[in-house]
Amino acid sequence: MSKKPIRILLLIIIFVGVVALAGYFSWKRQRATNQSLPPPTPTAAQAQLSWQSVNPGQTFNDLIKQKGEPKQSDLTRGTGTVNYAGTNQYWDTAVSVQNDTIYFIREHVFKPQNTSLQSRLSLLDKPPTKLYGRVSSSGQYLYVSTEEGVAFLANEQNDTVYEVWYFKPAPLATILTLPALSGYSTDLNTVRGEGGH
Repeated sequence: MSKKPIRILLLIIIFVGVVALAGYFSWKRQRATNQSLPPPTPTAAQAQLSWQSVNPGQTFNDLIKQKGEPKQSDLTRGTGTVNYAGTNQYWDTAVSVQNDTIYFIREHVFKPQNTSLQSRLSLLDKPPTKLYGRVSSSGQYLYVSTEEGVAFLANEQNDTVYEVWYFKPAPLATILTLPALSGYSTDLNTVRGEGGH
């Protein structure tokens, strides 16, 4: 065998080796860069569609790591409700947990927080579904975004949000099975027929 094909074969092997090493080091550098980046900061809209960066679907341990110990708890075997101090001394934020996973959050909102219904609705990708409940006779309705996993208990005429409810995005039929939505309907007459006001 002549020396020329052996040299060409050696050059090809060396070239492939250099390309492979360059690719490996490039991949490793990119991976290290991605790992050192802090998590993205939520936008103002995203921040208003979650409760202080806590979302349903997170574990109870995640909640404790983010918020610390709750003010009050009635958890039994990973299921129940914990309360954290709200922005008003008389109204706590209730976090409902089932099987050590957050499934529902109820936050009361007061000024100077953003209590404008129109401002909150402008953050949604699609128009919400208007639900009727026992308080609808006083002009309060529940505006539900099934895609965003958020609902606003509000008075449209006053442009005022009183409560923000957070849950995992799901079809409306599934959301209506949540205990907090018991007594709410898309039909005002159905609510009145069940003893609503």
